[in-house]
Amino acid sequence: AMRRLEAARAQKEVPEATKTIRQQELHKSLRNLNNFCSQIGDDRPISFCNFSPDSKMLATASWSGLCKLWSVPDCTLIRTLRGHNTNVGAIVFRPQAGVSLDQSDVSLASCAADGTVKLWNLESDEPVADIEGHSDRVSRVSWHPSGRFLGTTW
Repeated sequence: AMRRLEAARAQKEVPEATKTIRQQELHKSLRNLNNFCSQIGDDRPISFCNFSPDSKMLATASWSGLCKLWSVPDCTLIRTLRGHNTNVGAIVFRPQAGVSLDQSDVSLASCAADGTVKLWNLESDEPVADIEGHSDRVSRVSWHPSGRFLGTTW
């Protein structure tokens, strides 16, 4: 908070002309971004998304309890992953998913507000395993770069 306040005070001292130039430069760089598609992902808010290591899929997590796999770049729904009963906090691809793992291997992990952590493959819309032992909300999961370990946070 202290650093944020210092930055806000420093920004207050910047001349208006300099702020305008910076804003124009930002808008100029944003014009180079391309939006290939847009899609409504769920009835409830999307809480997290993660691209696959091969950049061919996007996984989304929603407060509806659903996770979805989408094709990239056309944004076509590949599969709806059903297994959570409450807000899903995150879904992440395993580092080798879609590259060197078989479709039946564990390729994704997701977590939810009820303390559930589920493991998924790319073949089924149901989880292949549950990780137990969390008594409270699990807000994020993350794979170790080796793909051998999974970290969870609350």
